[in-house]
Amino acid sequence: MKELKGFISGVIATALVLAFIVPAYAAYQKQATLNYNDIKIKVDGEMMTPTDATGAVVQPFIIDGTTYLPVRAIANALDLSVNWDGETKTIDLMSEDQPTEDNQLTEVENMEMTVSTGYGDGILFERTGTYTGTLLNGLAHGKGRFDSQNPEGHPWYYEGDFKNGLFNGYLVFCSPDFEYKEIGTHVDGVYTPSKTDFLQSICYNYSSACNLQTESLTLIDKNQNIFPCITEEDKTTAMSLVDSELTYSSFAKNPSAHLQNLHHVQHASAKQVFEQAYYGQTYTMIIATDENWNVYKIFYLGSTEVNDGDKISFAGLPVANSYYDNLDGGTTDVVLVIGSIVDLV
Repeated sequence: MKELKGFISGVIATALVLAFIVPAYAAYQKQATLNYNDIKIKVDGEMMTPTDATGAVVQPFIIDGTTYLPVRAIANALDLSVNWDGETKTIDLMSEDQPTEDNQLTEVENMEMTVSTGYGDGILFERTGTYTGTLLNGLAHGKGRFDSQNPEGHPWYYEGDFKNGLFNGYLVFCSPDFEYKEIGTHVDGVYTPSKTDFLQSICYNYSSACNLQTESLTLIDKNQNIFPCITEEDKTTAMSLVDSELTYSSFAKNPSAHLQNLHHVQHASAKQVFEQAYYGQTYTMIIATDENWNVYKIFYLGSTEVNDGDKISFAGLPVANSYYDNLDGGTTDVVLVIGSIVDLV
């Protein structure tokens, strides 16, 4: 319900004036025809009956094609306080978690604090550490940073948006000792990554601290249905984005020139396949070689039928160069790919 506040508040400012229609418009005299058409109101899918401050039912109505709703009833449904300033003729709507004249945001530094967090399974666990940032009602609220450590004593921190003492909004979780990072949005303490957040976190944590560039993130955002492809129509879309001139060597030479081009490999061999659960989702990592023994690491959201040793074809978005230590004591260069199509051949 709370996610509707921003939208409803903007509408209320211009149209939702029924609760205060007499004093608010005392300076304007205009005759109008009110049409009552048994208008019903749902909030988050639940039917509500609008009432005024005394509990009497107030019916929405239509004037010249515009629907007017009762401010107080809608505000109450969205947990907003509503006040009428007769002197300035102003309707004041405010969330309970917003600062007021009597309760302003305060700055703190290295304040001891315990917060709760989780990963989408409904289970929250407590973290104890220090907080630097802003407080409201004694709780972390606004921009801030929470520093703590894991049971082994390794440091980590969350930095970003807080609300009501919980991680709320966009945050980055970092563990410098392990070059580990979670990127994305939290809701009431729970990590809820978008597809691009999820892919950024996977690439960073499993591929030599790879950061997806803006160009790659933009392409993924605009074409989420092809990462991965589910239908034949998705595959057609993906293949239309393939650059037939893009090769392993040209990407390895200048990655920044090809961050919005899909690469297609018709003949490859899956050397190692790992399927893992991550933040409540499943992804598959495939280490594959093409006919020239070029090595790719493919990150594919979901499960595949591919196993070690299978012959495959694939199309995907190359995002970075990487390497790993090989058995000969040297290193092997790798091109990292966000998988779009992975088929057995």
